[in-house]
Amino acid sequence: MKKFSFTFQYLLDAHRAKEQAAEHALRMAGSALAEAEQALAAMSETGARQTRALEQMTGVVRPLDYSIYRESVDFIHQQIAALKQVCSSKAEAVEECRAALRKEVTSRRILENLCDRERVEWAEALRAEEQKQMDELAVVRWSRQEVGV
Repeated sequence: MKKFSFTFQYLLDAHRAKEQAAEHALRMAGSALAEAEQALAAMSETGARQTRALEQMTGVVRPLDYSIYRESVDFIHQQIAALKQVCSSKAEAVEECRAALRKEVTSRRILENLCDRERVEWAEALRAEEQKQMDELAVVRWSRQEVGV
């Protein structure tokens, strides 16, 4: 019975380690997502500022200067689109990490319940064995009293 209990403890320790690894992966994915979102916010701010500056170009502007500025604004918007894709992929990774963490927590809880159930069964078996020994002792005492020894 004790080996079974030790095996449960080893399994429980392994599940706790897997849960901690999943928590760490979730933290790392969350920080990567936060960094990507910060980069996207900064790039969006730059894009908005450059677009406003382009719209405010008035007066005598050389076509070459305008086209160069327009190309830089378009490039910024392409970078923003790429960062949005990165953010969405990182958000998906965060959700996958959350799902993995939920799975590990569920499996650890199931194993803890099994371990608790095994402990209760072990305690009941121990109590039954002690009660059996006490009953045998009572029978022996009663037999001695009957015999008069």
